[in-house]
Amino acid sequence: MATKAAPKKKKTKKRQEKEHGKWIDRISEVTEDSRPYSMKETFAANDLVDHPKFGAGVVAELLTDTTMKVVFSDGERVLVYNK
Repeated sequence: MATKAAPKKKKTKKRQEKEHGKWIDRISEVTEDSRPYSMKETFAANDLVDHPKFGAGVVAELLTDTTMKVVFSDGERVLVYNK
């Protein structure tokens, strides 16, 4: 018998505002133009990324040689790069 995945919790208004505030703080520090996101590209911390689904984001941290944490207006996501 297949098990169902637990439903995702909805973000509270307070959490949404906090995440949006993080994004505003990060994006205000960026001085370079945005670059389209591609898994094939390389990125550095504080790069401005234009993702086709999530919109504008800022690279917060390079986690490994192929994964990075990006802050978007609706929260953080781990994306693949340099593949």
